[in-house]
Amino acid sequence: LTADLLRSRLDLSLVDVFQNGVKVYVLPKMLNKGCAVRRMKEKLASERTGRQSLVIAAGDSEFDLSMADEADIFLSPSALKKQDFRKACESGRKVLFSAESELFSDFVLRYVSEICRKK
Repeated sequence: LTADLLRSRLDLSLVDVFQNGVKVYVLPKMLNKGCAVRRMKEKLASERTGRQSLVIAAGDSEFDLSMADEADIFLSPSALKKQDFRKACESGRKVLFSAESELFSDFVLRYVSEICRKK
């Protein structure tokens, strides 16, 4: 079955359908990486009263996009530029893309290293 066929037959208000290469994922709407980031932020907030946390998430597929809506900064490869990050940006979150010529893992390591050096 292709992802498009599943999308046409399933109730998309209840599930998300992702295709990553040859794999197809069907997950309940409430079971995604964005929910995990939100729960982590809530836990950090309850444990770190008075101290603010900065949550940086990185994702390289459509399966990871829900993290952009919850993390303070979302790092993404240039290949995902065509995805809709409007919700994340309207919420004041930053979405940063690697250069097309740069390995995504190198981009993530460089960015996180720069943040750590500034602290």
